[in-house]
Order: sequence, then C-alpha cells, then structure tokens
Amino acid sequence: MGKWTCRCGQAMDNHRSPDPNAFSVYSDTLFEEIMNKADNHNKISYDDISEASFYMWKCPECGSFMVFGEDDDEDRFTFYERQEVEKVEPLFDPDQELNLVVVEFQEGGNGYTYICDDPNIHIGHAVIVPVGKENTEKTALVVQKYHALPKDVTFPVEKLKRVIRRYSHFDPFTSKIVCRSLIKLGRILDACSKNAKPNSQQTYYGIKTPLGYFWLELNGVPIPMKITQIQVKDKKYQVDGALYIKPLEINCRRFYELELCADFDIDASRWVDVLSDENVWGNSWELNGLQFGITAGESPKFEDEVVARKYSRIPLYYDWHPEFEDYYGFGLAWEKYESDSDLSIDFYTT
Repeated sequence: MGKWTCRCGQAMDNHRSPDPNAFSVYSDTLFEEIMNKADNHNKISYDDISEASFYMWKCPECGSFMVFGEDDDEDRFTFYERQEVEKVEPLFDPDQELNLVVVEFQEGGNGYTYICDDPNIHIGHAVIVPVGKENTEKTALVVQKYHALPKDVTFPVEKLKRVIRRYSHFDPFTSKIVCRSLIKLGRILDACSKNAKPNSQQTYYGIKTPLGYFWLELNGVPIPMKITQIQVKDKKYQVDGALYIKPLEINCRRFYELELCADFDIDASRWVDVLSDENVWGNSWELNGLQFGITAGESPKFEDEVVARKYSRIPLYYDWHPEFEDYYGFGLAWEKYESDSDLSIDFYTT
C-alpha cells in the first residue's frame, strides 16, 4: 500500500512493516477460531494470527486512527480523528479538607453525613438539611463534626448534600425592636463593669452585659424584674459577673412560659456543657471569647417546671407554682473563656 500520511502530517511506514503504533484487529468469530487451534501449551500459529480481520494504526503525534482492510477490502482505509474530551473540573479540591457534620433526625437514630459550609455550626446545633430526591427541607441535630480530605470520606463525596442553614427560634428583627424599647423606656442595669452592683430593692427592665442585653418575658411580653448579685467567697472559682434574676411579679390569667431573653441568638453560641445540681438545671456556652451560663431553679416537689424548646438548650419555665416561687429564678454568669473544663460558671449558677 506504500507510504501513508496522517492528516496532521505525521508519516507512517507501510502498515505491514513492524510498527509499535500498528495493531491487528480480529473479529470475534476469527478470534474464537484461532484460540480453538491452540496446542496443549496454549500456543497459536503465526499464520493464523496474521489473518487479521483488519489493521489499525495510531498516529503517535495526534492520537488519531487510520484503519485498513475494513469490510475485507485491503485497499480501503478509514481515518478516525481523535476528539478532545472536554476536561471536567473536579467537584472538590483533592487537597482541601471538607467540613463535615453528622446529623440525627431523632435522638439515637441513624446518623447522616452532610457538607457544612458554615464554620459556626457546632455539635448540638439544629440545622435544616435537604432530604430525599425532592430535597425536602427537614430539621436535624448535629451530633458530630469533623474535617476530612475528599479521598478519606467513606461515602461517595459527589453524592453528599450540603447543610442549608442553622435552625433557630430566635427572631432578630423582633428582638431588636423589644431591646430598643426597653433601653428607651425602662431602667437598665449596666453590668459591663466589674464594680456594677444591682440594687435588690430596685426594679429593672433589662441587663446590659458584655454578651449583649437580657430581659424577662412572661407569655411573650417583657416584664420588670428583681436582680441580685451572686457572691461566692472562693479564690479558685471566679467570674466576671454573676446575677440572680426573678420576675417582679407573675400577673397573668394563665401562665404559659417565663423566659430569659437576649438581643442575640444564644443557641447559636458554641455549647459547652450542662449545668445541674439539686433543683437547678441549665447550660453553658462560649461566644466571642466569653463563656456564659444560664440556669433555672425548680421546686423540690414538682421538678418539671423547667424545660427547653425542641432544638434549644435555653432553660425556661413552662409551669409556675406560687407556693414554690422562692425556688424559681434564673442564674446568669459570664467570664473570659479559659477552657471547657473550667467549672467557675457551674459553681456560680448552680
């Protein structure tokens, strides 16, 4: 057949000459016939393999193919130009760790892994995640958080879905309006200074702390309160501020809830630990370099007055028995964050 040249200009030798870029191609039928003629050592005759169905040559320059002898025509050749496959960028940088969380839809249930782009979502936070083929939004609780490279994720990383957002009861718009109104019309205790001492005979409508503002709400309505300073003579455990907060009075036709509110999302803070002792229950958090805790006291008889909303750790009263109101009240303490094992907040609030 003489000398042939690829369309890119690369010359090829006679396709019957030894060439590392030339291949013999066999039909399935011919290949089966050749293998059936193999001897006891599985060796086949050169004469048999030389009867290839057709020959193929791959251009070493551009990667295209020239095929000779198709349809049993030795003088026929077909040119197959190599098509460049569009390079697909990987979904994830193989050298960049993914922020992953494991969530449960019910306590103690199966865990499901999601990619979490928000670094401020921590264990104990409730999140909104997509579920199923329709990506239905559901609420789940984060029970584990870790980082891993894409190659180290046991689940197919391209199938992982992403956390949509953190779930919260907190309404920042309403909170700002209420807080602004209390500052304008009510008496506020400025507890940002270590020398600040509340007057136990004074009525207050809010508390200013390094964390933000706090106030009491009865059935969703701000109410006045009494504040006393928690004092503990112990050199080992010290905090920047510790207050005991009680409603001035409970005056309502029906009691629904009493809550210590703030102008920031408490549950968005990183949860540290449960605070508890006899007839006292609450939690502690860390936010912007400060550790703080909130507790609420219960009566020794009922012990079911203090609860928390679903996906929240903030203690609040769902029941109120006037004969035991001496046990009721909120403890609030804060200090510069040292470590999760620091027991100072626990010591002052329980």
